[in-house]
Amino acid sequence: MLTPRVQWMNSLLIGCFGKWIDETRIKEDTELREKMNQFLAGKSGQVLLIYCQKPYKINERGERVVEPNGIYQIYVNEGKSLELRNRAAFFVRMIPAGKEFTQGQLTTPSDSDLCYGELSSDSVICMNKTIYNYLYNNLEFLNPDEWGEIEPDHRTEIKKVMEVFAKDMNDTVDSLIKGVKFQELSQKCREYILKDNNNREFMTESESQSLQKDIERTYRSWIETLGKEVEDMEVIQQTNETDIGPKSELEKWKYRMMRLSCINDFSKSSDHRLISKYFADMKNKASTSIINLMNDMKQRKIETHTSHNEAKDNVKYLSTLEIYFDPLYTGTPDTIIDSPQSRMNSLKLISFTARYYDTSKMTNLFSRITDQMINTCKDYILDKKVKASNEDPEYF
Repeated sequence: MLTPRVQWMNSLLIGCFGKWIDETRIKEDTELREKMNQFLAGKSGQVLLIYCQKPYKINERGERVVEPNGIYQIYVNEGKSLELRNRAAFFVRMIPAGKEFTQGQLTTPSDSDLCYGELSSDSVICMNKTIYNYLYNNLEFLNPDEWGEIEPDHRTEIKKVMEVFAKDMNDTVDSLIKGVKFQELSQKCREYILKDNNNREFMTESESQSLQKDIERTYRSWIETLGKEVEDMEVIQQTNETDIGPKSELEKWKYRMMRLSCINDFSKSSDHRLISKYFADMKNKASTSIINLMNDMKQRKIETHTSHNEAKDNVKYLSTLEIYFDPLYTGTPDTIIDSPQSRMNSLKLISFTARYYDTSKMTNLFSRITDQMINTCKDYILDKKVKASNEDPEYF
């Protein structure tokens, strides 16, 4: 029977490898279970490293290559002889080397005696997980003694800087992973475009027309995706919005900037350049539908480029206000009263110099600042009331 500690370890592995390996395979893997028990007994070192990836094979040149049709396997403590090609999980014993976990520790699913982490073959994803899940989140659980001689004000500042950095990096990586999904150009269409005119003449007319329609259909889907992304961005952002304060305004434009950067990068893709060159080479032979498609794509690219410039410009100006936004969330009525003059000067400068942040957007920002001031002051008063009533019930 599995101990609660091993069951907890299995649940983490299922969460890490569940995309590639069935849950039952992990639970019924006797070799993995034996390695876990040896690790908990202190017989196999302080670190248990578990890989999940396809097996290798040796090619004619003696090189290790991944079998494309291979089934994902689990490899335990083979980090020195096996290169990470997919995902890995690791457990670290926080008790002395060679010491066995007691029965009481084994019946406790998780505690500080055993730490868990994940590794990825993608260095960006791995670094993001390290910064966001370990460095940033662990700052919240540091004891006062662990901060050493760092003053409380400096601790708060470190937490704020790390929070902004970790969140920005997490959002950027998330945007790159999810990205904007454009329809892929089929291999047949790609081969057809790459053929020269002489080779195309050997194709039947029906085959040529069919491939031509597929190319136009793919190109039209790209135009629709570009238009839909720009139109839906504002709706999605408003739907997901939970913060009514001014920070959400900055986050909105950061999100738009990252998303639009991914959209603009699509114009540099090989498929887009291939079809664009193919249509351009047709010149006078191009049909009316192709000419309309090229004009529509040109218009969409102008719209997305303009929207990207707007988002980038707004982020640049709103970022200068971040220092004035923090007191609205964490300050007291006294600190909020001290900051309006400098904040108003910065807002006035933005209204004069920003290209895209017009009156309607400025009005919305003022509304958010006001709402956040009211919420913070209200929470402060209610908190004071609760504390005072607990100390002196007759005060109220």
